[in-house]
Amino acid sequence: MVPSDYRLDEVVARLIERLEGARPSYVDAASAEVAFRRIATEHVESAIAEYRVMMPGEPDLGRQEALLREEVLSTFLPRYLRGAIAMNTREAEHFGAGRLAEPAGRVGLVVAVLLLLLPMLRFVGYPVTWPIVLIVLSVPLWPDLIAWWARRRYYAELQRMIDDMQRIQHQATAYLPPEGTPTDDSRREAALRARQKEGEWRS
Repeated sequence: MVPSDYRLDEVVARLIERLEGARPSYVDAASAEVAFRRIATEHVESAIAEYRVMMPGEPDLGRQEALLREEVLSTFLPRYLRGAIAMNTREAEHFGAGRLAEPAGRVGLVVAVLLLLLPMLRFVGYPVTWPIVLIVLSVPLWPDLIAWWARRRYYAELQRMIDDMQRIQHQATAYLPPEGTPTDDSRREAALRARQKEGEWRS
């Protein structure tokens, strides 16, 4: 049985934390792919090396090593790279708000709100006016709300990646024999020892 710290989903979850720390430094896909692949390779090899030390003689070690290398570098990394580059582009563009998200743009939004509210003051006695006033007052916050929603969707996609890695790990180990079940090698070794003991007894 593979310990939880070395399961595919756990290794990927920790890798995402490392990649997200480096992500804002890369805008173009070419440099990001080189850097992210280097980080991912180092991360996987470190996890495997630690697994070897912590679980010497683990029968599933070789199978889990191959699974981590293949799924992290060939399945997870290309998917993460596409999402990360798209997120960097959206962040650079202030999620579509452009210059309105910059300090000068925020001042312009506040001025626009004041200009819109002044004509409404004569109608404050009407209940229908208040929802409109609240919407107008929220306009300077729209760039922040758009950014919050975009980041929320991005983090949800990262979580879906982890969930998919969990499913892959589960499927990879679903048909492994239960712990303690004798394998073909162990059966051969037991038969050989039995024959050796029988020979010693006869002699």
